[in-house]
Order: sequence, then C-alpha cells, then structure tokens
Amino acid sequence: MLKLAMEIILDLTVGYIGLQPDESTVGVSYYYSKMPEMHEAKQVFLLDPMLATAGVAANRTNV
Repeated sequence: MLKLAMEIILDLTVGYIGLQPDESTVGVSYYYSKMPEMHEAKQVFLLDPMLATAGVAANRTNV
C-alpha cells in the first residue's frame, strides 16, 4: 500500500506507528512511533492493511 501511495502522492512524507493488542486492557499498546512534524501536514492518510476496527485509528491520537 505504501509503495502505491508514494507513486500517487508525489510530495509524501511517511511516518510509522507500531501497535499491538493489549489483552490486559482490551486496548492497544504502542511499541514504536516515528512521525514527521505534524504542523506541516495538510492531509493525513492512515494506511493499515490489517485495520479491523476503527478502535486502532481512534487510539492514534494518543501516540
């Protein structure tokens, strides 16, 4: 998905977030985050081929 997005959107900046299920809280835990400066972002696209529910996307604001 990322390779195709980079071909379509020419001036693209990429960030990465690592999440995994946390059975003790029935939520997610974060193990990695490397994001570009967000004050420059005009649009943000979340690409995740394993996204099963909107819960993970909603938790992104906590990273």
